[in-house]
Amino acid sequence: MIHAHASQSYVRRTGVRTREGLARAKARGVKLGGANEQSAFNQEQAQTFAKTVRPHIQAIIAEHGTDVSATKTAAALNRRRVATAIKGADWHAQQVIRVMRRLGLR
Repeated sequence: MIHAHASQSYVRRTGVRTREGLARAKARGVKLGGANEQSAFNQEQAQTFAKTVRPHIQAIIAEHGTDVSATKTAAALNRRRVATAIKGADWHAQQVIRVMRRLGLR
């Protein structure tokens, strides 16, 4: 019981400190969230990467049809050893969905 109260108190204090810190940053004029130089750079990188994967995804769609699932597409990309944005990682359905949306294929 005491542990639960201590835990709740900690969470409350952390939330208060976070809100106070964000208020101080905002008062200093720090832009919080939204578009900035780093996010613009990340968007450019993602678009460039998606363009490199487009031929592979289009080949898989041509081979399996337009109704091929994201899971099957990810498996096919892994079989073809197509690199992900993070080198050495495997493709997953959500990554395929994001790339296809970025390319206007879904």
